[in-house]
Amino acid sequence: MRLIDANILRMYLADVQLSNAPDERDSEEVQRAMKSNYDFLEFLIKMLDKQPTVYDVDKVVEEYNNRWIPVSTEQFPDTDRYILLSFGNYSVCAIGRYEDGAFYVGDEDTSLSSIGVFVNAWMELPKCYEESEE
Repeated sequence: MRLIDANILRMYLADVQLSNAPDERDSEEVQRAMKSNYDFLEFLIKMLDKQPTVYDVDKVVEEYNNRWIPVSTEQFPDTDRYILLSFGNYSVCAIGRYEDGAFYVGDEDTSLSSIGVFVNAWMELPKCYEESEE
């Protein structure tokens, strides 16, 4: 199997299709041939648009967004949401938040570092489960 950039192919087909648009200045025979080419290219473009992709873009974006971010990068989460926490000295992850330069578990008021638990990475929580209608 050979991977191609379907978007580039589609643009190329659309350009060729435009160049094959019938022109009323041409003879009827040429116009029929051009119309036939134009319609065939339209068919190819529609078939190309219906083809599945090798990867699901939404899944790739979700996987990218659902990655661990080490605190050593000094990229910290926004303070208005819950996140998943990983610890350097504790073997279980926990749901928590980041406020005022410190990490907290759940809605607790005591920072994790003040009780000797050190966050080494964090990540966004996945979306909540939704039952499909299918």
